[in-house]
Amino acid sequence: MSSQIFLGPRGHAAPRSPAGRSRVRPARRPYIGLLLVGLAVLAPTRAHALDFAGGVSAGAVYLGTRAAPAVTPHLGVAWQADSGFLLVLQDMLNILPATNRDGVGVYNHLTAGLGYGWADGSFSVGVAFPAYFVPACRNTLCGRVAGIGFGGYGRVSVFLAGPLGLSVNANVDWLGGTSAILQGGAAVMVVAGPVIRW
Repeated sequence: MSSQIFLGPRGHAAPRSPAGRSRVRPARRPYIGLLLVGLAVLAPTRAHALDFAGGVSAGAVYLGTRAAPAVTPHLGVAWQADSGFLLVLQDMLNILPATNRDGVGVYNHLTAGLGYGWADGSFSVGVAFPAYFVPACRNTLCGRVAGIGFGGYGRVSVFLAGPLGLSVNANVDWLGGTSAILQGGAAVMVVAGPVIRW
């Protein structure tokens, strides 16, 4: 289930609809199907290893009508079968530095997906569960928004010198709710940076 709160330029909650209620749609759950597919792929094979990876990336998060720079510490774990298939979990904490009076924003991304790994790299795709508290603008209206959403991601990591490598991550999210700023719009995140695995 997606939700969103518009806190307004000074942190006040936006007025509700005339009925006093927000319409909430039941959340779709494609991640259950993704998990079942992952188990079907990995169950017949023997587990090879658990790989942990982390790093700090940089890029941008596009919200409303503006792109905000992002600094992104991240940490993940991948369960790899002998066949090379991966089941991946990762959390990315996108910190949006203050660029105006609205201050710093936080756009956290928890992802789960399937992929394939080889000696010097890996790729994966899957679902994403963002939670955010960020400044955003739409036309002439600006303020802070907070909420949760649902989306998808793609990630490629290449290891160039032993455990050291480069990771590129792209996400597209749907942010539901009744905010006057985002109005159920999409958010896009693209970050890249060094990564280390152990």
